[in-house]
Amino acid sequence: MEPLEQTVPLAPTVQIVSLVQQWQLVVVAQVLTTPQDDQVVVVVLVVQQVAEHINLEATSLVKDFQADMDGTVAAQKLLSAVLRTGQRFGVGHVIDVLRGRLTDKVAQHGHDQLPTFGVGKDVSDVTWRGVARQLVAQGALDVAVENHGELLPTEAARPILKGQAAVMMRADMIETGSPAARDRERASPVTSDNPAFDALREWRKSEAKAQGVPAYVIFHDRTLAEIADRMPTSLDQLAEVPGVGATKLERYGDAVLEVMRGV
Repeated sequence: MEPLEQTVPLAPTVQIVSLVQQWQLVVVAQVLTTPQDDQVVVVVLVVQQVAEHINLEATSLVKDFQADMDGTVAAQKLLSAVLRTGQRFGVGHVIDVLRGRLTDKVAQHGHDQLPTFGVGKDVSDVTWRGVARQLVAQGALDVAVENHGELLPTEAARPILKGQAAVMMRADMIETGSPAARDRERASPVTSDNPAFDALREWRKSEAKAQGVPAYVIFHDRTLAEIADRMPTSLDQLAEVPGVGATKLERYGDAVLEVMRGV
């Protein structure tokens, strides 16, 4: 028995309903073309296939739906908060502003009077940190590791703020769970058998130790893996790698290229 082809590019819930409706037609068609004595057996077989097929399709649809989410509005709120607070604060203070927390620091700087104060109170701290981390990975934010970890929007943030560029985010990349679980996630590197990737990680380890910051603040593993795959030979080529913003390019560009040349 040949399964019904699925070609309906709709939202997950609609697609699942469509699958059920189409398989109902299959059941009816099979019953109508089967001798009466065999109809019960055929219906049982068809229903079994229907259940298995819809379960597989529904699981796939839900996974695809969860894989990517439109994080444009969240990105705009966070970037706006960074700009309105003067690009002088780390992610913790920016989140306090977004969530509407009247801390001593927020009150001291008058940030409770900003339009962005409290606009993200319905979003958890963990999720906001995930949004910030992904914006860093995408090159729209930099972290001033040589100072106090201030967040600095890059040129790539401009079209996002103007609504000219959408920001798609991996739902499973937004941190959830306990701090210990998040630390384990950060400690789990992207696997690669590329020697350039290993060389870059060694360089990052030394750089992070020298600055006294976590390694992921320098570059995320995914950024290093992308650099290793592309093997850039110039600053212009390196600048095209996601996660390499203008500030990091200026700060680490020459060192990264030196690592590339030594591989």
